[in-house]
Amino acid sequence: MNFSGPFSGIELNGKTSTLAISGNTIHINGTCTDSGTGSDRNSGISAWGGSPVNVTATDSSITGQEYGIYGKGGAIINVSCPGCTQPRKVDPIHYVSYIIASYLASTCTTVSKCLKLIEPSIAHDAVKRMLERQSQHTETLKSIAEPFMSKIGGYLIIDDSTLDKFYSKQNEVVYRVWSGKHHRVVQGINLITTVWTNGSAIIPFIFRIYNPDQDEKTRNDHFKDMLTEAKNWSCNPEFVLFDTWYAGLDNLKQIRSFGWNFLTRLKSNRHVNPDKTYKRPICELEIPEEGSVVHLKGFGFVKIFRHEDPDGQYEYWVTNKIEMISTEWEDLKGKGWKIEEYHRGLKQCCSVETCQGRKKEVLVDHIFLSIQAFITFEVCRIQSGISWYEAKQGLVIDAISRFIINQILVR
Repeated sequence: MNFSGPFSGIELNGKTSTLAISGNTIHINGTCTDSGTGSDRNSGISAWGGSPVNVTATDSSITGQEYGIYGKGGAIINVSCPGCTQPRKVDPIHYVSYIIASYLASTCTTVSKCLKLIEPSIAHDAVKRMLERQSQHTETLKSIAEPFMSKIGGYLIIDDSTLDKFYSKQNEVVYRVWSGKHHRVVQGINLITTVWTNGSAIIPFIFRIYNPDQDEKTRNDHFKDMLTEAKNWSCNPEFVLFDTWYAGLDNLKQIRSFGWNFLTRLKSNRHVNPDKTYKRPICELEIPEEGSVVHLKGFGFVKIFRHEDPDGQYEYWVTNKIEMISTEWEDLKGKGWKIEEYHRGLKQCCSVETCQGRKKEVLVDHIFLSIQAFITFEVCRIQSGISWYEAKQGLVIDAISRFIINQILVR
């Protein structure tokens, strides 16, 4: 293999490789895929510095970034392999299609088997490399979601959900988190999502993974980051809806600073002043059906409503829109439930919990592609009226029907 052309540096970490320099040509003797170069990919050769590197490969086992050559720091690598047959790259849409159609676990081996009809030479390693090398998840997701949502108007809902990973002992994004499903702390991946809704459509467009051991960010940090990202993307919703966990003063003040309205729940021990006398817990107030205007400690004037659940427990809802009436509150409360529908669809129809990878890049990209699959299901529901479940079952029913027909024909 010869490297020719100007470049500012090269690293070689192949265990069985030797390096010889002759003029402007670097001769590689041996294989270069045995060890990495300090990057997160298994590349044996790293070109760096931003200058172009032209590569001519004479061995089909080493054909560019797929098999051991990796540019970093802006390096541009041009790879040619006369006479070599390079494996077909797995496109992310192939993986999304697998998620949409399959009830099986999302393993690289299973996905590669399903792609054999497209290209027989696709191996499970190609699927793994595709998952490792996706980037700019948020920008890509926003570009996918944008045609199906409106930045002006609608409602933003932010909430988290725990993806069960009980048996993942060595996993880069698994953390001990509270699960509303199991009502206890479990081992899982905490996914935080911002979705847009108009009361009917449910379109996720920003997500984060809660993993304080790696990024030292709390859920509230992610909450504020996502709000800022939505603001910078020119979103101007009618309301921001979220749960008690995110109802801290900093979050409420940030939403107010954006000129947005919010509706959330407060814990019963939050202190308010209803009559300019003294502060007291919300649970001590008598709140009429039409709501009550109070001064929330550390924030300012808000309007609170009280809802009694079937168990006789009270929920306290708060908004910075003082003129809100009880019917509007009831309507917004129902819209806030849309994110729970999203979580259910993501888990039951989009296989978000079934990835068996361990590396952070693989797991995050699987989640990203599962969200893409959800958007596909949701757009189908909006345009055709077919539910996520019916659309997924329809694919299986069609495959079963074809199998039955083939069995009858061979008799």
